[in-house]
Amino acid sequence: MADFWNHRIQIFGPQGNYLWTIGTGKRTSGNDGFNHPTGVFVDLKGQIYVADHGNNRIQIVSSQGNYLRTIGTGEMAARNDGFHSPSGIFVDFKRQIYAADTWNHRIQIFGPQENYLRTIATGQPIYEGNGFEKAWRVFVDFHGRIYVADIWNHRIQIFGPRGNYLRTIGTGQPAFGNDGFYYPTSVFADLNGQIYVTDRGNHRIQIFPSLDEVDAADKKRQEEAERFLSQRVTIPPAPQIDAEKKDKPETALERFKIDWGETFPGPKN
Repeated sequence: MADFWNHRIQIFGPQGNYLWTIGTGKRTSGNDGFNHPTGVFVDLKGQIYVADHGNNRIQIVSSQGNYLRTIGTGEMAARNDGFHSPSGIFVDFKRQIYAADTWNHRIQIFGPQENYLRTIATGQPIYEGNGFEKAWRVFVDFHGRIYVADIWNHRIQIFGPRGNYLRTIGTGQPAFGNDGFYYPTSVFADLNGQIYVTDRGNHRIQIFPSLDEVDAADKKRQEEAERFLSQRVTIPPAPQIDAEKKDKPETALERFKIDWGETFPGPKN
């Protein structure tokens, strides 16, 4: 779990029992912690990927919680090797890495060696068409289709494995009926292709039927993915952080004002 205000990743067992913590519990730009982590993902090897939002980077740590590598420069950057406040992270079964580069309004895709592959969208805010206004989360299904929570456009954008636009769910405007969203923050598709959307501003989960376009290449990819999915990932315990060594944090309101001002996306209530 990305514990945003406490600048750490919290790990729990299948029964909800606390296991251990990654990060110091205070804001840092060092490799031992984070600055407002917003997304976390565990790959099939147990490596943990963190969207380190405030540090403009993706941090990769081992299953033991040890620092491994960084993607990004740590500075706000619109180049292919950088980010501006990434919020979401996903790794597919081929270990391709997808980062929701939120304030660059794009999805960045990297290979298994963290080498840059390609970008979805122009890098500029798009209010109509195939781009984004603050790409907040990204998810990839077994067919390789890429789902993006386009938070400020109040919609879900869906692309093919090569980044080709497929369709949009939502009206593109704040909506309260069943055909739209009010600040959607995450998206997921299950094994049957049903699509689940966290409709944050409307305090609900919206569920939609699967997409119809499934070709032979999609089916082959799904078969490969199902074989990989049968593998189990076990994350061994790591030393816990000594709570006495943490600095006393500011209040949530103080941190909100310092770090975000009026720019944090979504409704305030």
